[in-house]
Amino acid sequence: MDKFSEQIQIAEHWLKCGDLAQAQSLLESIVRESPKSVPATKLLASILAYEGKLQEATDLLLKLVRHPDCSASIKIALGDLYLEQGNFEHAAYHYTSALEIVEPFFEVLHNLGLAYAKLFLFKESVEQFKKARLINPGSFELQINLGAALKNLGQYRESLEHLLEAEKIRPHDPRVWLNKGVTLEALDRQSEALACYQTAIDLDPSYLEAHCNKANSFMVTGEYEEALKAFHQALTLKPDDPDTLYNLSFLQLSQGNYADGWQNYEYRWRRENAPKKPFNHIAALINLDDLTNKNILVWSEQGLGDSLQFCRYIPELIDMGAVITVATQPQLIEVLKTLKGVKRVISISERSPAECDSQVSMLSLPFLFEQALIASPSKVPYLFANPNKTQVWHKRLKNLVGIKVGLVWNGGFRADQPELWAINARRNIPLATIAKLKDIAGIKFFSLQKGEPAESELLQQKITIWPNENLSIFTPALETFEDTAALIENLDLVITVDTSTAHLAGALGKPIWILNRYDACWRWLINQETSHWYPSARLFNQPTPGNWDAVMEMVGVALRNWVSSHPTNCN
Repeated sequence: MDKFSEQIQIAEHWLKCGDLAQAQSLLESIVRESPKSVPATKLLASILAYEGKLQEATDLLLKLVRHPDCSASIKIALGDLYLEQGNFEHAAYHYTSALEIVEPFFEVLHNLGLAYAKLFLFKESVEQFKKARLINPGSFELQINLGAALKNLGQYRESLEHLLEAEKIRPHDPRVWLNKGVTLEALDRQSEALACYQTAIDLDPSYLEAHCNKANSFMVTGEYEEALKAFHQALTLKPDDPDTLYNLSFLQLSQGNYADGWQNYEYRWRRENAPKKPFNHIAALINLDDLTNKNILVWSEQGLGDSLQFCRYIPELIDMGAVITVATQPQLIEVLKTLKGVKRVISISERSPAECDSQVSMLSLPFLFEQALIASPSKVPYLFANPNKTQVWHKRLKNLVGIKVGLVWNGGFRADQPELWAINARRNIPLATIAKLKDIAGIKFFSLQKGEPAESELLQQKITIWPNENLSIFTPALETFEDTAALIENLDLVITVDTSTAHLAGALGKPIWILNRYDACWRWLINQETSHWYPSARLFNQPTPGNWDAVMEMVGVALRNWVSSHPTNCN
């Protein structure tokens, strides 16, 4: 028994009477005299946590947890403190450590699931939530959190099942309706999702996330005025909310409002799920004033297509006198070396580039140019194919008869970004649908399709879906974008969904037809047939959501017209 048991009981009595100050003073004196007193330390830590002094409470418990005989209750208490502070990695560590020495119980399993979810480890999160569900299936928090985690794993129907269970337990909780809306939206059930968001708002008019999700859903359905109203309603609740302003930027950019759009796009850095900044040890470039002889590191922030699109700003910086090092994805290194005047191009994983005065993300360059009232660069081409590799492909293709057309019908799958899965599903075209082009005479098609599962699907199903001999598959030879650029240089036309190949062909100045989903990406603007970014591009837009058949009919007519207007290529 702790020799201070009687004094601890007095402290507990004062706590019950609401006298925190007396209890805290007594406990502090006990801990000073006996730093290893577990009951006094735990009780004092709980008082500090109640007062909002989370770090002080954590420091107290850390003194106990270092001992080999530390109890599970201390580890769990530490996990709770770290969870509340947003230090999810440490929370998960201490919960896991506690479970090694104690029988699993609901609270620790549930909280471990929450920590994993916050770390975007959704598989591990679901595993812990399902263990907790065996203990207490009637928990509302468990059912709603399990439903949300399953959605992030792409298990939408199972997600909906658990959210419906949560609804039965607490039908008037607006969080149920928000999460149901998110899952229904992922299932492409947009009208039902909108109804759920509206119900959440009816239950809680101040529910900021519901207003923002409602706005995003209106953008998917093409109701842009309604989306703008919903964003403005969200901003009346919290004018500086980074998530709302970031999402609003997509609407503004899609409407060609670059002044406001690029400014609000910078709010991505303040979001909870903000992009990583790999070069924080270098000062950020904050304006374009006096760049003469300044060594600037420009780095790729997001996808391959984003790098290919926004590297166009780099020659402009060089014309201003800057000395540029580019850090980019390994697949792009060789092709980005063709940017006019660039000093060197390195891998984004190379964390110690040569001494630089400042650094900037490629996707922040449009904002800096807009801020400086400098027009975005329009000169195309700004990337160039390797002449030696281009010649190799020329020799390989020179005897093939017909208009040479490259095809891409499927975008890349990013397993670590479940928030993009629904968009990817809407932008991708089934192989059987793109194969409707196969019977157009005078065309020699080339698959530029990289990435799984689309690449394997073509090899497995070509005989049945595309039996014609007018489709060549050279993708095993396309190891980098330099290889793809050299092949594209030998083609007459590239037809592609909204993916990195579209940006590569556009940057090379090659004719490109972009097959555009109904809720088009902001970069193609709304209901446009030409591109601000690529003069050689033509857009074929879905007339209604998911209607790729209509798009393929338009493309088929345009291709036949192309063949008839280029008879010399069809000998």
